[in-house]
Amino acid sequence: MMARSFPIGLGARQRGLTIVEILVALLVSLILIAGVIQIFVGTRQTYRFQDALARVQENGRFAVATIGRDLRLAGFVGCTTLVSVAPNAVPPLAVNYSRDTYISGLAPAGLGQAPGTDVVTLRMLEPGMMRLSVDMPNPPNLVTVEANTQGLQVGDVAAVADCNNVDLFTVNTVGGGAGAITVEPNDALRVAYVAGAELGRYREVTYYIADGASGQRALWRRDDGVDAELIDGVEDLWMRYGEDLDNDGAPDAYVAAAAVIDWSRVRSVRFSLLLASAEDNVTGGPQPVNFRGAALVPADGRYRQVLTSTVGLRNRLP
Repeated sequence: MMARSFPIGLGARQRGLTIVEILVALLVSLILIAGVIQIFVGTRQTYRFQDALARVQENGRFAVATIGRDLRLAGFVGCTTLVSVAPNAVPPLAVNYSRDTYISGLAPAGLGQAPGTDVVTLRMLEPGMMRLSVDMPNPPNLVTVEANTQGLQVGDVAAVADCNNVDLFTVNTVGGGAGAITVEPNDALRVAYVAGAELGRYREVTYYIADGASGQRALWRRDDGVDAELIDGVEDLWMRYGEDLDNDGAPDAYVAAAAVIDWSRVRSVRFSLLLASAEDNVTGGPQPVNFRGAALVPADGRYRQVLTSTVGLRNRLP
């Protein structure tokens, strides 16, 4: 019997894959898929961390700028300062505004701040004061300005000031139409101010930490009795007050509110914020943070950052 012959150049046809070839192909495929998954997971984790970092830094910048702005305004009384003039309180008056009370580290009643966190209360006149358009009558019981740009209402506390005097009073009536606005104090002022003097609304602002809408701690501000959540993810506020112990105009030591000897000698404030990301498990493990002079090692994997700022109290500096 003659053997079958094949045309030159043609061999036996391959009819399938061997088990070894299939296993090798599967192994290579699994290695490639694992590499792709690893790249995806790493990229996603990097994105989550970068997003958390950006949000924490954005929140921190806003918090530092907001608190710093009000600290610089603390004790504002127009063209003079609390160093030179003591405001005259026209009775009855429910506020206490002086060089001893324009800043305080004590919590107002019913504030509800988070345990172990600090509070700061600041008192000031609203910037952008309105100028008197005519001289006050005698007795000085009527204030006239071109427009009520600060929105003064009955019951508000306001002040009239020039470079030598400040009178603080409760607003009894606000009158006038589209033209001049008249404001009547609850009693006659000490001085009959002339045109060009300034009229401003009194403000009392408190910054504190409490639980926010998300369930995390947040930075809150109480402005004239109205509480508002400013920034989520602020876990702690640490206040230290620069006290001038030798009366040379410069702070000698930064101390806690309980250690301040004389609030009228506080010249600057140093505050620190401990911020945390909204999402957990973004750091890949515990992240040590130093705050209040101690090391904290939270285990929730949130990204945390400490921001510190020192602000001079302009209205108490020489």
